[in-house]
Amino acid sequence: MTTVYKAEGVKALQEIIESQPIDRIQGRPDCHTLINLLNQLCAGARQLDCEYSNYGYMWLVLPQNIYFALTAENVVSPIQPPQVPPYNHLGTTTENTLISIQWQKNMELWTTVKNVNAALIAAARSALDQKTQAALTNLFLGTPDRVFLDFYNKLYNKWGKSKPQDVKANDDKMNTPWDPNVNDMSELLNQIRTAF
Repeated sequence: MTTVYKAEGVKALQEIIESQPIDRIQGRPDCHTLINLLNQLCAGARQLDCEYSNYGYMWLVLPQNIYFALTAENVVSPIQPPQVPPYNHLGTTTENTLISIQWQKNMELWTTVKNVNAALIAAARSALDQKTQAALTNLFLGTPDRVFLDFYNKLYNKWGKSKPQDVKANDDKMNTPWDPNVNDMSELLNQIRTAF
């Protein structure tokens, strides 16, 4: 039985993400430039087709609790499927065909999520100047980033300093309800864009 799955490549996904404007960060990033970058990557990730979400792959850009608070969608990253379909050696041909089809879907989703994460990291890195990228290489030496949020958290922990009152105001803003049936997407994007 042939097992074939398909997924978009990292470069093609990065081009779609970067089709939305992403400002270059000149010099040392700060809280505001990093939040702006996150907002722009949200807009880019939203352009990617995802059958499990109404907002593309924006769920890979935001922490799950914030994404859920904004969209009321509870999307969870898939776990890595086995390298080969888990056929039932006592099963019928029909059962094993269904196992193969489901495995192919799972593998395609897993690979796509992995590639979207890589494309988001590449898009974020390309927004940084050469000096900052060199600092990243030294900062993250030995810890390859495979998940965008891990990469972004490292950036933010290094350069995204904020004051306690800024954090409180941001929490209040991010916890403001957004109803997709009442509010349009531009209000959500503005809420995200102006947050930090």
